Amino acid sequence: MNDKELNDLKVFYQIRRGSKCVDFFSRYPLGEEWEMNLKMNLERVIFSDTTPIEKIHAIHEANVFNIHNKNEELKKIELEWWKEYLQREFKVNLKDLDPRYQDTKTTSQKAQIICHEKLFSNDFFLKFAYMLDMARNTNLNESHRPTILELGAGHGTLARLMKLRYPLCKYIIVDLPEALFFSYTNLRLNFVDANFRRCSTLEELNSAVTDDTDFIFVPSFLTEEINNDFSIDLFINTSSLGEMNNRSIEYWYDFFQNTLKVRYLFLANRFLNQFSPLSQGWRISQNKCSVLLDKKWDIIKWELEPEYERCPFQEVTGPRIQRVIAKRSLKVNKTPNDHFYYEDWYRLYHRNPNEEPPQLSRSNNPLYIDLTTNGTIFKIWNSIRILPNEKNIDAMIKYLQILEKKFPIEEKFFYLDLYKKITGKKHPFLKKKWIFNTVRYFAIYIAYKIKLKILLHQLRLYWVIEKLTRMVWGKYTN
Repeated sequence: MNDKELNDLKVFYQIRRGSKCVDFFSRYPLGEEWEMNLKMNLERVIFSDTTPIEKIHAIHEANVFNIHNKNEELKKIELEWWKEYLQREFKVNLKDLDPRYQDTKTTSQKAQIICHEKLFSNDFFLKFAYMLDMARNTNLNESHRPTILELGAGHGTLARLMKLRYPLCKYIIVDLPEALFFSYTNLRLNFVDANFRRCSTLEELNSAVTDDTDFIFVPSFLTEEINNDFSIDLFINTSSLGEMNNRSIEYWYDFFQNTLKVRYLFLANRFLNQFSPLSQGWRISQNKCSVLLDKKWDIIKWELEPEYERCPFQEVTGPRIQRVIAKRSLKVNKTPNDHFYYEDWYRLYHRNPNEEPPQLSRSNNPLYIDLTTNGTIFKIWNSIRILPNEKNIDAMIKYLQILEKKFPIEEKFFYLDLYKKITGKKHPFLKKKWIFNTVRYFAIYIAYKIKLKILLHQLRLYWVIEKLTRMVWGKYTN
């Protein structure tokens, strides 16, 4: 990647300040995390006087797109975990692995894990598992050059692996202009002979889709101009939908479910995470990333916290992730499995209305929950996806009450709102605790509307923050 191409890429980034882009993000604003990353990291690195490889290294080390282990002992233990998992689940032996499937010179030294003279990182292992999961559970025909679209590709690790697995594929990345800078740079350094195209108009995009271009880079705002004749063999999103506000999430779900003609879908986003309102209040308005699939999907695989998301040997633990692999269906599925109504926790609820299952019982404090398509959570989630009604939404709210302790689960607010939308009335849980909820919402209002948390941090009154948190949420499920 020469200086001219790097400068051209910086010029392309200037579309960020164009009227179409500004208007798009005024209607679909960035999540709070990305507002901070844009100002603190991305633009600083883009315009720094450094080489393309140094820019990718800087983003790795700034933990913008992923978080790496920096502890060498932890890296060794983490490596052993991944070796065992990949061998057991996918019959992949790192020693015999095709040398193309490893990290490259664009991975910073601090993130590197070396094994059998190959270069890896925890980001590589996770994205490699994603790729293997998709290859196993989709039927992409390489002979007709499949088109893959990834929304939010970060610096392009998954895109690189998918291109290695499907070398004939046409890979489209839709992202923020500043993120496109890094995915383009990283992929260009790794595929020097491939054809790349940056698109700022619909005409450029249509041309790139029909010619021999390998990688196509599309700024988010341009998707508003795409019509519903746009066919995609596989649509991918990992993590980034969970970093958007609900208005943006709704836009992207409408885009891949109604604008695009998608064949297969792979989503891996946050689901059923608890949050503290004094430190993560924005989560109330970012809770739809895993609940908006329509009834025209055949679910191939669904799991909350799939094993490859659960490596315990990392310095920072991420959110709980829901993985969905699905295929678009012409037939609308109208027959959900409602056997969960006969499960013990549900029957106990109706034996003692508005009460949890008895204290000290297995249903009150479950230590094992099936988080696959055979489990309760999927059955309720899928029932609501196919045919939302008062009974199944009420069941989800009650089940979440069993699972959450002290701090609320993000999606509970979504299901409370959906209950009111479907029935025209508030859920009994809200009626029962209206005084408590009034105090709680007032505390949230104070904490976020007048920026109380910022003031308390400046005064170093951390004990006050802790007391307020306990006051607001301590008895949430009692």
